[in-house]
Amino acid sequence: MIRMEREVEEEFRPAMLARLQGKIGEFDAQQKGMAPRCPTCKRAMRARGRLPAPSLLVRFGRLLLVSTVYRCKPCKQQIRPLWQRLGVEAGQVSGSLARLVALLGVVVPYELGAKLSWRCFGIEVSPMAVWRAVQRLGDACAAYTEQQAKFFGDARQGPATEGAGSARRR
Repeated sequence: MIRMEREVEEEFRPAMLARLQGKIGEFDAQQKGMAPRCPTCKRAMRARGRLPAPSLLVRFGRLLLVSTVYRCKPCKQQIRPLWQRLGVEAGQVSGSLARLVALLGVVVPYELGAKLSWRCFGIEVSPMAVWRAVQRLGDACAAYTEQQAKFFGDARQGPATEGAGSARRR
């Protein structure tokens, strides 16, 4: 059964990758004609054209994105709004794949996690990619925990559940 599941997954992986590419293209087309503002000087940035970027590793394989690059001439800053809206970085692992790889990296050594990602998900990643995914997940967890501690440690935040419950009982 495992072999058949893997065969079906490998058969449909190119179609899923193509569909993801199409959905990203549709998403990018919705934002056409909106020049972003420079994060530094707040001026409108000018398009430099659509340029290929390093590939992005997703659950279905390598995704090649061609995105519009904008540049602020005075500040010399360059941005790719599509990459920002998708929340990804060029040459990195996508969010959903990173979560899966990070889970492997948390329970086994990074080298073994890389081998298991091939066996479990059919995606070849390096031990360094597993390490990066674990570090990012750890950073995100630490930031979330710190935000929660700040919120609940704030004296202005009253015990909302107790106050609401006692008001109903009266």
